[in-house]
Amino acid sequence: MGNELLAQYCSPVLANIKPSNLFSISNTLYNVDNLVEAWNKDFNKYDIYFKVLVKRKNSSSVICFKKDLLTDCININNNNCFLESCGYNTDNADTCINCLMKRILKNEFPHEIGVILGYPYEDVIGFIENKGQNYLYKGYWKVYENIEERCKLFNLYNENRRIYALAKDNESEFIKLVEHSLS
Repeated sequence: MGNELLAQYCSPVLANIKPSNLFSISNTLYNVDNLVEAWNKDFNKYDIYFKVLVKRKNSSSVICFKKDLLTDCININNNNCFLESCGYNTDNADTCINCLMKRILKNEFPHEIGVILGYPYEDVIGFIENKGQNYLYKGYWKVYENIEERCKLFNLYNENRRIYALAKDNESEFIKLVEHSLS
């Protein structure tokens, strides 16, 4: 259920190469609560979780995260210090996501979200310091350092999106892709 959304927005997380992804879902086209509940039922056993961060009139923002990868990501020294300086509790992935949700609900755009989404620390800081300008390349995020390395990563994300999109109509194939990424 909703595999087209998962393929489009969550494939790097499902493929175990990115700690999290944030995406919006139309509340008019989908019953978001039912989708999130079904996804958690299907994917929690693979350490993949879904949570509605904010519900608006027409859409909801949902975060998909691989708990162990996100925990590793927030425990990288620069990331951890940065998130704590922004007021985050970095004890574990769940508390960090809850802090993010509180920030979003205050109608602030938390630029530190980039760290939680697995963007390199240097690019998150570059974005903040440059107010989103002066970037070297724009892909899944604005790149301020290591263009070649980031482009390889973007290509990997694109390839995984393509692979998951091909399997979106076959539930067992889709799940096999997730299982294979864990081995």
